[in-house]
Amino acid sequence: MKRFYSLLILLFGVLCTLMAHDVVVNGIYYNLDNTNKTAKVTYKGISGSSEKEYSGSVIIPSSITYNSEIYSVTSIGADAFYECSNLQNLTIADSITSIGEDAFYNCDSLCNVIIPDTITSIGDCAFWNCESLQNFKISNNVDYIGRSAFASCNNLKTITIGNNVEHIDEGAFSDSTSLHSITIGKNVGYIYDYAFYECYSLSDVYYKGTKAQWNEIYIGDYGNYSLQDATIHYNSHNLVRVSYTKATLAKNGVVVSKCTDCDYKKTTVIYYPKTFSFSPAACTYNGKVQTPAVIIKDANGKTISGNTFAVVSYDENGETYECAIKPQRASDKAILNMLIKALNA
Repeated sequence: MKRFYSLLILLFGVLCTLMAHDVVVNGIYYNLDNTNKTAKVTYKGISGSSEKEYSGSVIIPSSITYNSEIYSVTSIGADAFYECSNLQNLTIADSITSIGEDAFYNCDSLCNVIIPDTITSIGDCAFWNCESLQNFKISNNVDYIGRSAFASCNNLKTITIGNNVEHIDEGAFSDSTSLHSITIGKNVGYIYDYAFYECYSLSDVYYKGTKAQWNEIYIGDYGNYSLQDATIHYNSHNLVRVSYTKATLAKNGVVVSKCTDCDYKKTTVIYYPKTFSFSPAACTYNGKVQTPAVIIKDANGKTISGNTFAVVSYDENGETYECAIKPQRASDKAILNMLIKALNA
């Protein structure tokens, strides 16, 4: 009998070790840190049943209450949603700072993830084979993207990598065959081997720094040909003017500039002066000379600043006895005629 009880206690201990969680609150499993009063999202943990533990839409709260104690939810642990094939939507509270390795491994129905700016790290294989994901934004506070974090996300089309990311690890986006556009923050210093392996559709990289900064990035020699063959669009360009058409009194002008580092072109329209008005309110009487306001607006409705064309003097009775028109350019006869007309009105 004593031996039977010993075996029963041993069996109970083994079962307890198989339980990955400490508590379950509103259908979500947690490990608790009683010292710091924090909670980590985990899985139930009985004989590999985790693929059935979460489904549909899950909202991870910023805190939970257990035994009258409040715990701040600060992380999503390793394997927390491992192979939860029916999980579709996930909202993560802004108290969470890290996503563990394999956290959403093979969640192939997961199509919508809302992650907060508080996340600082995304672990290895965190979103491996989440093939329903189409777009993903990595916040500015993330400084590390783990190995194969988004590998085999076959429907992922665009991804934005925040400004604080410094390392993109091996295979981070490998085999994401639909990925065609990525935005990379200017603080990335290392892109390791196979980070963009077999990303056949990748055509455009929008880099938030200059060409000189891009050239300083370490890019692994192996498996990154998709990245190296893509068109790099730099946030800062060294522009030189390649053509210039002057604006006239009836037609807009155009300036075309081109970046010396890439194919970026910028076209700037110089709008022609379209409307003219004269404001005598700026003048002072009693013989004091004052420059009246001449308001000129271009064809886009924008006021052209810095236009001083006339000087007017008045006698003590307010009568005009002298008028000197000073056009900015001698050729602007139309403006001159307009001002004369306004003064004589």
